[in-house]
Amino acid sequence: MYRKYLSVIIVAVIAFVMCSCGIITISPASPGGNNPQATPAATSRPTPTPERFTVIFDENEEFETDTQQERARHIDPHIKTAIKLLNTVPEESLAFNVHSMDHSTLPKSEDKITDPLELQLYNLFCDSAVNFETFRINYKQFGERQAYLNAFFNTVDKYHLYHPELYMYMDIGSDGGYDTNGYYMPGDWMDNQCSNIQDVRDTVDFYWRIVDRIVEKAPQNSTNREKCCYFAFVISSVNTYDHLLTSLTDFYQSYNCLVDGKAVCGGYALAFLELCRQADISCSYIKGYSPDQSPANPDETHAWNEIQTDDGPIYVDVTWYDTDEEMNIYTDGHFGYLFMTEKKYQHEGYQEIK
Repeated sequence: MYRKYLSVIIVAVIAFVMCSCGIITISPASPGGNNPQATPAATSRPTPTPERFTVIFDENEEFETDTQQERARHIDPHIKTAIKLLNTVPEESLAFNVHSMDHSTLPKSEDKITDPLELQLYNLFCDSAVNFETFRINYKQFGERQAYLNAFFNTVDKYHLYHPELYMYMDIGSDGGYDTNGYYMPGDWMDNQCSNIQDVRDTVDFYWRIVDRIVEKAPQNSTNREKCCYFAFVISSVNTYDHLLTSLTDFYQSYNCLVDGKAVCGGYALAFLELCRQADISCSYIKGYSPDQSPANPDETHAWNEIQTDDGPIYVDVTWYDTDEEMNIYTDGHFGYLFMTEKKYQHEGYQEIK
């Protein structure tokens, strides 16, 4: 009898000690009198960090024309890629302020032309290109032959320099003693003049719709520098450097970059310039020699961009950024060859053609 009671007392003491030490736990009885099995504590999951930059694409978006739908299918995947990459950029590296600029308020290119004959020819070239009109002229309409030829060639150079967006599809040449203009399909106009001007119009219109789509889809409330990043990322996604140089016109055609997806430095730089212009961001186009080039070989030139900031000029070389070695590398916030300070720019050895 005593042994029985002693055994019960020993078991009770051991159970009490184990409960006190947390070795075993007793769950409260359920209302039905049965103890449910203990459920493991829920594992806490980290709250995902919201993306700083987003862009909305409506799957049911309706387009007014087939051209608009085609441009969306062409460029939207590259916009999505650019936004995804933009979200990987450290926020602190996007801090400095890039200036805005209403390019429409800048002094007009023709204001730089002082010779009356050159100005007359310049206006003729530009007005014809904008309105898709043709002209046929010679020196007899303007006076002395040598003076006319000097003015003509000077004006052609200015037209090429000041209006690459027009030079993209209209150029000036000579035909049977007359000087005339011709229209070419953007990206395909080395001696391939197009007789159907409406086709040229439609192709140029498609290009501008691509530009508009890229600017329109820039993240809302993004700063100018964030937009510059976004533009560079879109360009790098859509374009592949044309090592074969399939067309000499690729050097200066942003059409080849944004539509064909194959261009060289001029295409990169002009595409970046045009996107910044449409977004009212301070930007200019620079032609010169890259670190691996020399003025001793003037046939090899390079093109890049300059933007204005509170800290002075910053240089953007989207071409050299768009390499396997540089892509996605953010060095001290300068992204390799994107956003080069004056110090880095000089250190790299860029030389401008004044």
